Parts: sequence; C-alpha cells; structure tokens
Amino acid sequence: MDHQAEQEQELEALGFIYQENELVINDPKNFVINVHLDDPDLESIRQEDEEWLLSIEITFTPTYPEEIPEFVINSSYLLEEEIAELSSQLTQQCNDQLGIGMIFLMVSWLKEQSEITIKDRLERLEKERQELLEKQEEEERIKYIGTRVTKESFKEWQKAFLKEATELKKSGKELTLAMKDALAVEKLLETGGKKTGRQLFEENTALLKSDEQYMGEGEDVDVVIQEKIDEPEVEEALVFEDED
Repeated sequence: MDHQAEQEQELEALGFIYQENELVINDPKNFVINVHLDDPDLESIRQEDEEWLLSIEITFTPTYPEEIPEFVINSSYLLEEEIAELSSQLTQQCNDQLGIGMIFLMVSWLKEQSEITIKDRLERLEKERQELLEKQEEEERIKYIGTRVTKESFKEWQKAFLKEATELKKSGKELTLAMKDALAVEKLLETGGKKTGRQLFEENTALLKSDEQYMGEGEDVDVVIQEKIDEPEVEEALVFEDED
C-alpha cells in the first residue's frame, strides 16, 4: 500500500466534505477539523448566536491508514475527564477501521458522542438539582410536622419516661408536673383504676386545707376515716362531719 498516496487522496476528499473554515490544513500530514455541536436538545442552554465548536487535530502517521492517526480533541464545552474518555473510545473505534480511510468516520463519531456526553452531564446535573430541592423541601416539612409517632415508638418513649420519673422520685429530686401526673396515672392503672380512701386522703390534703378556709373561723372540721368491709374487697371512705 502506498501510504502517502492514500493520505493525499483522503485529505483531498475531506476538502470536498468540509468548508474552508471547518478544515484547516497546516501541512499535508497535519490538519484541524472544526465541527459544530448543533444537537437540537442543546438549544435550551445555548446562548443566542453562540457556536459550540468541537475541534480535532489530526496527524497522519507514516503508515496510516494501517495504523491509527495521532489526534487531539479540543472543546471548551467538554470537561477534561470527558475528553479523556472520548479519546479512549475513539482510539477503539479507529482500531476497528484499520486499513481504510477513517478520518470522516472519526469526526462524525466524535461529534455525536460529544453531544451525547454533554446532554448526559446536563441531565445528571438537573437530576441532582431536583434531588437537592426535594431534600430541602422535606427537611422544611419535617420542621413543621415534627417526628411521626407510632404506637410502638410511643410505648418505648412512655416506658423510658416513667423509668426516668421513678428514678428521680427515688433519689428525692424534684419532678416536673408531667412526671408527677404520669406516675399518678401509672399507679392508678396498677390498682385497676380505683383509688382507695387512704389514697384520696393523702393526695388531696391540699384540697382539704383549702376547704377549711371556706368554712370560716370558729368552725371545726373533723376528718374521720371510716373503714368499711365489703366483699370481696376492703374499701376506705372519707367522712366529713361538722360539729355543732
């Protein structure tokens, strides 16, 4: 194969395919091809009258096309890592075309894959943006609705709360009003929901003292604890008597 003749013929054919500003020949073995990234899906992000260019500089090796040409990809719209990946894939494409003129196929493949790469990146960024917005919205929503309480989680919380209240009471520390109420309810449930007379007396001492204030001076109030035996349980009652 006359490699130089093959190269000259292919370069001449490229002159008919690409316009003057698209094919820039530096010398018979080195040239640059500029193509427009004009996929319609990119129109939404392209500025008015903005041209997205992709350039590939190609150098014929001595035995081209029986070996792949040297090439360098340039585009301000591709990231460095994207160019590296495209270069690797393009090399594989060229290896499948050895023995025939491959420049036009190289440029066509590169243009298509570059547009796909950019679109994939934009879609990925948009997806990440949407996920971030959804995450922020969810965080804001949680601030207003608080933590969802299930039957199981409430039981766990209740058990821990009662345990804490009991330990504080045993240690003689001050209990919050909520803790006092919780312990009182728990004690009531343990007795089957009924309070004995003694419990009522002990828990309502403050109420009895308050009643004395309304009785007026000079009046005595006797509190008599009357125990009455009923079958099958013993019940204590409070009896209030005014002395004449």
